[in-house]
Amino acid sequence: MFYAPVWQSSDIAEFFSRVTFTDTPEGLTADTAGRFEVQMTAYKQHVAGVGSLRVEPKASSANRIPSWRGLQGRTGEIWRLAQNSEGSAAPLLMATGTAVATLRPWDVPRASQPGIPVRAAAVRPEEEAASFLSTIYRLDWRA
Repeated sequence: MFYAPVWQSSDIAEFFSRVTFTDTPEGLTADTAGRFEVQMTAYKQHVAGVGSLRVEPKASSANRIPSWRGLQGRTGEIWRLAQNSEGSAAPLLMATGTAVATLRPWDVPRASQPGIPVRAAAVRPEEEAASFLSTIYRLDWRA
């Protein structure tokens, strides 16, 4: 049996009408004028030619970090996770002191070879994704 949600669409509209969003060099900030607390739980970003990146605070996602040693990258440790479905590239997970990032690779052309998907260029999407993760200089989660 299904139940109606405990919120209404108007509740969401009211929330966004009471928050002032400002784009700053440090990122998007939300000012609630002290009426309530806003907390970000994850950040998602599409990385052109690589895949979908999701960054979360380590405090809430530490249980996803494998117990075995990963590849030591410039910024943190990197692991290859189990594939979700046949034919898709295995996601990669990178853990730093404060953040956990999951990168789901795409089979898309690289900037150096436009028009040729990564697999067609005899490169596994996971390798391209690992190469990208190993170039990150800093990955921090600050609330």
